[in-house]
Amino acid sequence: MPRQVTGFFVGGDGGIFGLNMKKVSILLIHLAMIFLSGCKEVPLYFRSSQPRGGTLFTGDLTPYLISNFPKIMDSYDNNSPLFDALNDTLIGIEIHRYQNTAKMKLGFFNGLTWVEEFDISDSSFTKLWFDKGIDEYVIFKKENIDCFNYENDKGYFEIDMVFERNRINGDLIVYDKPFSVGKKNSLKDFDKLISYKRDEFDLAVVDINDTLKTYSADPSYMGFRWLLNRVSDDEGFPLKYLYAVKLFNAFEYRIKMDSIKYLDIMEFLDF
Repeated sequence: MPRQVTGFFVGGDGGIFGLNMKKVSILLIHLAMIFLSGCKEVPLYFRSSQPRGGTLFTGDLTPYLISNFPKIMDSYDNNSPLFDALNDTLIGIEIHRYQNTAKMKLGFFNGLTWVEEFDISDSSFTKLWFDKGIDEYVIFKKENIDCFNYENDKGYFEIDMVFERNRINGDLIVYDKPFSVGKKNSLKDFDKLISYKRDEFDLAVVDINDTLKTYSADPSYMGFRWLLNRVSDDEGFPLKYLYAVKLFNAFEYRIKMDSIKYLDIMEFLDF
């Protein structure tokens, strides 16, 4: 019978996604680059919380996020991002999500099975990639969109993250700072992004500081949706993939903090 070893994890976090069990999928590498890079430095300012006409979300975000994590992810489907993490020694990955915990099961070529348990209700896990505390956001919901607004010191609203529910398969798609651009040509980049819809956004130039400018906007709901669609092809990722990245980050962090505990499997994982 295969030998099974179990670990338990509460909280903790890794740095930039660095797990590389032979070959992490291109999707996850690109995902980490998007969510962990600092290239989006100039936000579009909004003169009111978005989306217009939405309702204020006042519930507990933790169970909401957990309920949207997949109950099962595994490497047995060739199209799964976990499939590309396999190698000659790591032959199977399963992630099972329960009420407030997740268990990652790793199968190795020599019959060893390692089970790692995570407390996914812990605040360090559910924080995900939010730049601020959850209580600092004004979360507005409308139709299949949840928008994380916060009011800056100039009295405008910035959008750190948008959740969009896929109407076909129900997946929750996450957009990190979707309405932000780089510093070099901020106004020109926004002009290109908003294009012929300028009048619908009622744009006004705002000085961020002595050298940096942005626009403030007050779009209609349909204008907001149109702009989100403009960025969605390049920047949206399913929450389930972010969930997997978070688990791998946490697991890598733990191995580095306690190499003796994980001695049985370290030689099989290319960290």
